[in-house]
Amino acid sequence: MLMRSKLNKWGNSWAIRVPGTFLKELSINPDHPLEINLDGQQIVIRKTSEPTLDELLEGVTVTNRHNLVDFDKPVGRELC
Repeated sequence: MLMRSKLNKWGNSWAIRVPGTFLKELSINPDHPLEINLDGQQIVIRKTSEPTLDELLEGVTVTNRHNLVDFDKPVGRELC
């Protein structure tokens, strides 16, 4: 199905309107994660899913892991 659209300014970014029929066909709702890639002279938008915790943890390495932060002993209501 071909449908034409155009870019519009949205703050400091650009936006394109996607027909509701396309979104309904793909079961995409607002805030659904998408992948956007360049393929030669084409912009390719793909439906994707939120990464699982296991997928996120695969990206953790010794070099990008935060150091342990010690806030000392609990005080006040932290003891409850």
